[in-house]
Amino acid sequence: MRKIYIILYIFLVLPVIFLASKTNILAALTYGSGIYTNLCGSGTDASFHNCSGACSTENGSCATNGPFVVRFTCNGSVTDCRENEQPFSNSYSLDRAACNTTVQIDVFDQNCRASGGWDCGDGSLKDYLVWYSGSCGVVHLPTPTPTPIPTPKLPTPTITPTPTVLVAPTLTPIPTPLPTLTPAPTATSTVMPTPTEGPGRGGGGESGPVSAPVAMFSRCDSLVASSNNTVAPSDVIFNVKWTETKNGVNRYRFWFGDGTNKETDVPVILHRYLNPGKYHASVEIRDSEGNWKSSDACATDIVLSALRRPAVLPATGAPISFSLLGLLGGALGFGLLFKKR
Repeated sequence: MRKIYIILYIFLVLPVIFLASKTNILAALTYGSGIYTNLCGSGTDASFHNCSGACSTENGSCATNGPFVVRFTCNGSVTDCRENEQPFSNSYSLDRAACNTTVQIDVFDQNCRASGGWDCGDGSLKDYLVWYSGSCGVVHLPTPTPTPIPTPKLPTPTITPTPTVLVAPTLTPIPTPLPTLTPAPTATSTVMPTPTEGPGRGGGGESGPVSAPVAMFSRCDSLVASSNNTVAPSDVIFNVKWTETKNGVNRYRFWFGDGTNKETDVPVILHRYLNPGKYHASVEIRDSEGNWKSSDACATDIVLSALRRPAVLPATGAPISFSLLGLLGGALGFGLLFKKR
């Protein structure tokens, strides 16, 4: 009985382990703030590019020696775009694409529109790139207009001067037949000067109202994830919303909860989670005065479950002889087991 179990393990279990080890899960390639959705060589997995060499995923462009390159644009995220065709040219790039837009660049071995119709067949396509620019971002709130606070007007007091009266001296009689009288001096008054008014109120009239300075206000409002409660691996697009009353937010620092982080100058970013689990993602924003800020609203949980995979089939291009050998070995093992019993 032990020999039968060993034979079953060799011909049934080991081939499955070998094929499973050949299965690689690669992340889709990115360019700028967007992500490739279809590439020549890896298809809709977009995990690698391997074709004629006319296109470059790093530069986001395709070029040839003749007018054999055409560019299409579509709304939203798709894997095949054939709308809004542009004229054939020697080169095209992914630049100047609006948000929430898919751009496709195809390279043929000729100008497919040379006769006015479509002259190319299935074998004429030599290379292509399909790229999604990412969702649209933040709506800026208008800056409030400050209301000046008027300066209260105080009444100017009027000061009445107090006169100083000099008392006439007592007359001293002189023992002469005709006494000579010394006239009393005329009383005089000394007027106190009017106080000088403070700055802004003398000579040139009153000063105008003074506006109180308005403080800058900034706040991180929310962090929105494009997907949740799905299976791993998964691409998640994060979008930040904020309020800033001066010159706007100029930097973003994302924490993805899987031990990685990234700092960018755009509010939208794509991140790939490879393994199942629960991840706590958050973001900090830097306002126009250099202050980093966050809030409970700018954090979210991403929950990913494991993918339940069906029985693993031989990979595309695997030798047929190996697959047949595995099937024959399995059948032989079951035959020996049945005969033993």
